[in-house]
Amino acid sequence: MTTRLRAALYHRVSTTDQDAAAAQKELRNAAARLGMRVAKNIEETGSGANNNRPGLLQIMHLARRGMIDAVLVWKLDRFGRSALDLLTNLRELESSGVRFIAVTQGIDIRPGGEAMSRLML
Repeated sequence: MTTRLRAALYHRVSTTDQDAAAAQKELRNAAARLGMRVAKNIEETGSGANNNRPGLLQIMHLARRGMIDAVLVWKLDRFGRSALDLLTNLRELESSGVRFIAVTQGIDIRPGGEAMSRLML
């Protein structure tokens, strides 16, 4: 029997006025299409420029501990706004063996793949 990959769904909104329900549904549907089990669902409110958001820190902790196999986000900018922080976090996910998928943008970065190298250029 094949073990299903453990996915962490991460969605950030900038203000409490924003409705994240549609994005959350899309993330769950994407995980199901990919045959992944949702191990963690994190939604938070805050600026993407802040790299010390509790939800983001939790995602990175889960990755370092080997507790997730993939991170799914709705859009890349929901994961972070600072290019340097974004690349640093994506590198850390890659080195932890965690796949990163931006569902609406067709971005799928697999550990050891070429996509990360191209993104860095």
